[in-house]
Amino acid sequence: MRFRAVTFDCYGTLIDWDTAIGLRLGAWAASRGVAATTGDLLGDFADAQRAEQTRTPFRPYRSVLANALRALGAKAGVSVHDSEAETFAATASSWPPFDDAVAALKALREQGRTLGVISNVDNDLFEGTRALLGDPFDIVVTAEDVQSYKPALPHFRAIRDRLAERGVGESAILHVARSKFHDIATANLLGWANCWVDRRRGMSSPGVGLPCDAEPMWTTTGMTGVCALLAEIDPP
Repeated sequence: MRFRAVTFDCYGTLIDWDTAIGLRLGAWAASRGVAATTGDLLGDFADAQRAEQTRTPFRPYRSVLANALRALGAKAGVSVHDSEAETFAATASSWPPFDDAVAALKALREQGRTLGVISNVDNDLFEGTRALLGDPFDIVVTAEDVQSYKPALPHFRAIRDRLAERGVGESAILHVARSKFHDIATANLLGWANCWVDRRRGMSSPGVGLPCDAEPMWTTTGMTGVCALLAEIDPP
């Protein structure tokens, strides 16, 4: 088996954050009289989130989410109450998985592959997500752990080192992600095999996405496709 480890981005790849965030931002906009499409709200949120993640010193993801909502409010000319921002940030732990995620992760684990996740999130928020996904991961690396946000290298270096402790080298890692910007470009830089999960194919907006022209090694549209790909190129 070539790919002894499969590592994942989480939100957007395994967790349907576009739908979850879109619903919450849409409800917020309606309640505050902000006229904007869901696509526009998600795009503005993606930009605001990235701006917060690049600020120094490092800020916890709860603060990133809360301040991103405040930025949307400022753009629309409405104030965002602290309670609104904090409640929005707390919802991250309950954003639901894609329909294909839990079964696919279980199947990959049953094949004997080591599963890891690298995510731009806080540890406490990820605990809710971990449970929703069926607690499938052998290794978890969060932004809180490394005090950094992808696409910077610390997440990737941390999971590489932890896999090395298990005797898994970089040539045995397949990295799976929806975001070319946050994951695929860095995987290419490191020379890791990678698969882009094109969750937005056929949709009119990029959702919570940032532009990037990185070319993935393989492409699928979901986790069922990841399992099919591995069955073809690297059967257990």
